[in-house]
Amino acid sequence: MELTSEGKEVAKNGSHEVVLYNAVPEIGADQAKLIQDIPNGKVGFSKAMSNGWILIDKSSGTDLHDL
Repeated sequence: MELTSEGKEVAKNGSHEVVLYNAVPEIGADQAKLIQDIPNGKVGFSKAMSNGWILIDKSSGTDLHDL
């Protein structure tokens, strides 16, 4: 059995939520841009939010922060 191309990416880089989490700088990031720029960013965002790894803070100027 062989991995799909998506499976190969996950094996190489980690799950979608890990990739998104790792892309959030300490100062925060723009949610929409990050989701757009990262492959499977929407899935990664959803999973990272449900895991409690990131939060949205509209008051800071950058709205996506890791915890």
